[in-house]
Amino acid sequence: MRWLLERSAEQKVNIKTTEAPHYRRVAIQQEAGQVRNVGHGVRSGFGIRDGSGIMFISHLGEVFPAGFLPLKAGNIRSANVVDIYRDSQIFTDLRDSSKLKGKCGRCEFSHVCGGSRARAFSHTGDMLESDPLCLYEPKQVGHGHLAMAG
Repeated sequence: MRWLLERSAEQKVNIKTTEAPHYRRVAIQQEAGQVRNVGHGVRSGFGIRDGSGIMFISHLGEVFPAGFLPLKAGNIRSANVVDIYRDSQIFTDLRDSSKLKGKCGRCEFSHVCGGSRARAFSHTGDMLESDPLCLYEPKQVGHGHLAMAG
């Protein structure tokens, strides 16, 4: 992630990652001076997590929160796509970072990172569990949100 930040600063390009929500945490830590030896000028606009501003619709009309998260929220042949996005339990749960469990639920970066819901689902069968590939150890004991110094 640090290497991507360095390339972004050197090349003046925005980096968009796929299934790497941790990039947002690393970028925020770098901006706050918590990560050393990385480039300057990290840009905001880190992208969108599963079910929050994005959805995947299959050729059969099945609606999923993302291409990597195989949980069907509805079908556009029988329901309005906007209603599915706004009201289905899968989408509403994914947009509520307070529902995250385990380490992701305790993390102060949960609302900007949230971990990979697809990896959590693949590993545990629960899309709200911790991302098994995240190495970061949260600094908080309870469910927290990032408090940026400003």
